[in-house]
Amino acid sequence: MTVDIRHATAADRDALAELFHDMDRHYWGDEAPSAEDWRRFLDAVVLPASKSCEIVVAEEDGLLLGLATFAIVYPGSQLTGQLFLKEIFTRAEARSRGIGRQVMAYVAGQALTRGCARVDWVAEDTRAMSFYGALGARTLEKRVYFRLDGEALTALAGEAHVQ
Repeated sequence: MTVDIRHATAADRDALAELFHDMDRHYWGDEAPSAEDWRRFLDAVVLPASKSCEIVVAEEDGLLLGLATFAIVYPGSQLTGQLFLKEIFTRAEARSRGIGRQVMAYVAGQALTRGCARVDWVAEDTRAMSFYGALGARTLEKRVYFRLDGEALTALAGEAHVQ
């Protein structure tokens, strides 16, 4: 069986909703949004924003087994863009088959095709770390990942002078 790695289309919406739901269950358990919630979110937010958020899928026999989401941001290093990988996920039954590596190779090709000098992402300190290392990725010791959310996000946004 051949796994096809390609950009997702609007026709993938229902399968994407199921895959995103599986991903959220992996990370959040019972707190994960439902597949139906994902369908609505895909229709209202994600698919219309396809120029700023791209989705790559791994498909085998009509079943989506994995995905990656990314955006190209500017400026990158040395007058290039930077491909920022937001998510990479494969279904449990598809792991250890090389599908994640195929998805990452596709994403790397997209970065080079578009003139990006690098691909960056953040990751939880989990068993995926060995996967990233096997790709040739390195950990950046001089970078710190920050997050602004909840009350701090609301408070800072309240300081904005919107005209």
